[in-house]
Formats: sequence, structure tokens, C-alpha cells
Amino acid sequence: MQLTQAPAPGARALIRDEEWIIQNADQCNLGGWQLSCIGVSETVRNRHALFLIQLEDVTLIDPAKTELVYDDSPTFIAQAINRFERIVDP
Repeated sequence: MQLTQAPAPGARALIRDEEWIIQNADQCNLGGWQLSCIGVSETVRNRHALFLIQLEDVTLIDPAKTELVYDDSPTFIAQAINRFERIVDP
């Protein structure tokens, strides 16, 4: 996906099948943007990375389409089981 403008700081994006928070978007000399990101999903959590928009498939996550699910299980075990299932069977 080619972005027509720089993503806002704080926006979430899917890059390389992982979720990232965009901290900064700097314009490159070759065109496009260099995204400075912090990992959110489990395998990249708290890792810093730089991505070039022209080389990566970047999908911005629309917060309006996010679905929050209430976990009323004791000690939030349903959330832990769901997370484990996503790791085992992606």
C-alpha cells in the first residue's frame, strides 16, 4: 500500500505481519517516508525498528474498525488461551 501522506505519530500499522506504533515519519531523499516504530505484537514488543515505505507493505490500522472484547474469565485466562492459540495456529 502506497501512502499518499505521512502517517501520524501514534498510528498503528501492520508491517511484516506484526503490529507497530509509528513514532515518527521522516521524508526520504528518494521519496516516501522512513517510519520509526516500536513493536506492539508479541514477537516484536518494545523493539525499535526503521521501515522504508517504498520497500515495505504497510497497512495502517483503522481504530474505528477495532473490536474490543471483554474478558470476564477468572484471572483473564480466556485472553491468555486466545493469545496461545494465535501463536500455535496462526
